[in-house]
Amino acid sequence: MKKIILCCIAALMLNSCESLESDKVKEGSSWKLIETKVSIGGPAEFTPVSESEYIQFLSNSEVIKSNGWCGEGRERTVIYSKDGTILTNCNGGGTLLFTIENDIMIIRNPACIEACEYKYKKVSGGTMSAK
Repeated sequence: MKKIILCCIAALMLNSCESLESDKVKEGSSWKLIETKVSIGGPAEFTPVSESEYIQFLSNSEVIKSNGWCGEGRERTVIYSKDGTILTNCNGGGTLLFTIENDIMIIRNPACIEACEYKYKKVSGGTMSAK
């Protein structure tokens, strides 16, 4: 009986140590796209990008992307949730998943059959318009 109780306590403690992705997001934090991993068949690796693209997390669970979430080519704000989901609302729907580890954020499109990931690095500074 003691072992069961100890196991339950240990499991609760480990579970409470996990944080949601949104807990890792700091309001006002900016992220620059540094690499992409996109495959149209076969294996893929992250490759550096030449274009400048930024994401900034705002208050009230909003996130803005410098060139839009659906290919608009202009800034557009959408909502993100605590489970690491960005709701893009592209074509009436659309979801991206993000994970943050230290100063690196990976955004992945779960609708892609092959690799479809974008790597961002946290940058210091203010708003995207200043970039």
